[in-house]
Parts: sequence; C-alpha cells; structure tokens
Amino acid sequence: MTLILRSHKGHTLVTKASLPAIIITVNSNLRKRNQRTWRPSMTTIFITRSVVVFAIMTMCTVFLFGQNTDPEALRAKQLNDKAVVESDLGRFEEAVSLLIEAVKLKPEYGIAYGNLSAALFHLGRTDDAIIAIKKAIDLDPASARNFSKLGSIYAEQGKTIEAATALKRAIKLQPEFPEKYYNLGCIYIRQSNWSDAVSSLQQAAKLDPNNGQIFTNLGFALASLKRHREAIAAYTIAAKSDPADPAIRYSLANQFLLAGDRNSAIAEYVILKRLDPTLSNKFYNLLTADRVLNLAK
Repeated sequence: MTLILRSHKGHTLVTKASLPAIIITVNSNLRKRNQRTWRPSMTTIFITRSVVVFAIMTMCTVFLFGQNTDPEALRAKQLNDKAVVESDLGRFEEAVSLLIEAVKLKPEYGIAYGNLSAALFHLGRTDDAIIAIKKAIDLDPASARNFSKLGSIYAEQGKTIEAATALKRAIKLQPEFPEKYYNLGCIYIRQSNWSDAVSSLQQAAKLDPNNGQIFTNLGFALASLKRHREAIAAYTIAAKSDPADPAIRYSLANQFLLAGDRNSAIAEYVILKRLDPTLSNKFYNLLTADRVLNLAK
C-alpha cells in the first residue's frame, strides 16, 4: 500500500508497504499510466496529483496558521514537515514522535493526524493508525483521501466489510478517481463477491482505460463468473499493457481453452513457452487433459 505524507509546503512523500493477499493494492500504475507495477500498490494508496489538491492544502495551511505568529502553530508545522523528511528516510519511529508532539501543540491539525496514521501503518501499528486516521476524518469529514486510507488499513487487517464501507464513502466524496473503484473491486475479490468486483473494476477501467492491472483483475473476476469471452477481452487488454507477463498469458490461454478456442489457446501457449517454461508445462498438461476429454466424448 502507498500512503502519502503531506507537508504544508505542498510537498508529497510517497512511501510503500505491502497489503496481503491476491490483488489489493493501489499501484503506481494507477498514478502513472502505462507503467506496470497490484503487487501491492490496491494502492492508493493516496493521491495528490493536481494543482487543485495543492491549492486545497495551501488554503488549509492558511486556515490553520494564517498569517499570525502563533508559536505553537508554527512549531507544529515545523514538526510535521520534519516528520515528512524522517518518513522519507524510513525512520518512522522518529516521525511518529514528531507528529505526536505536533498534534499535542495543535489538536486540530488534521494533516498531521493523517501523516501520523501513515507512519504508524508502516510500523505495523494498524490499530493506532486507525485511531489517527479517524481523528483526521473527524477534523475533515469531506476528505475522500482519508476515507480511502481508512479502507486500506482495514484491508490490511482483513476487515473487508469495514474496508468496503470506507471505500464506498471515499467514492461518494470523490467519484472521479479510478484508484478507489480499483481498491473496492479488489476488496470484493477477497470476499468472492464476483459480480460487485466486476462492476467496480469496470468503473475503474472506464476512468483509467490504459491501466493493465485493472484489466488483469477484471479478467480474474469475470473468469470466476465463467464469463470466459469477457475475461478473454479483459486479459487481452492486460497482455497488451504488459506482453511479457507470463501470468497474464497463462490466464488468457486458459480462458481460450475454457471458451473452446483451442487454436488461440495453443497460440498463447507458444508465447508462454518462451516467457516461462514452468507455467508453459503446467498449461501443456491442461491442453493434454482437454484433448483426452474431447477424444473420450
């Protein structure tokens, strides 16, 4: 998972931590199109990518600190900015100490609570991270970013119901970004809720049609519903995005075989044999079994 720490200078710090299981991440794919990385990014996880967001952060700074010389407010800002630097260096314990001091000085400092949550998450203190991000939400209930962070932390804990609830709230607040639909779709995959997973991932694909990872997971959900032709279409787009990924080629070949298109399956097998001999041998066994079954009919 990727969490963003924010400073009042408008700088962002992206740090990484893995989410467990199959496909819950917010990839750098979702932030940098045509770059493949779900080897979790779900993530998500949290994006500052526009001048609008920068402007909002600047306005928050003015609102919190204005042009006054309140020494406690200025000191809290300095502590937050220093914590961002410490986190950038991977010194999360130091960042936590600085941020705790910052929110003691300025209890309404929502940005610092969000940064505190991220630092705690990277230390594996997910319960404390939830407390911090909920405080940030209390201070700014209209922040889709904070609800998205909350959903990702719940996902890390395996609390998929709570994660889905938080991500739905994030989508309601900010429906124009694909990351939130992607993460929600991956939560549904964890729940084996294939229909809702397809719906969420299709929406993510509409918003980010060049992202191969979205189509990989969409193909997986469609295949789980035995909608093989639609899965083939999704995996084909994913393969164009990353033609050297053997896992995508294997999945595509398998879907061709299940759809009864043996010739296309063999064509994918030839490509797979060059990319990954182990997976190609595995698929060769499937081809052999399929042929035996057809001969037995």
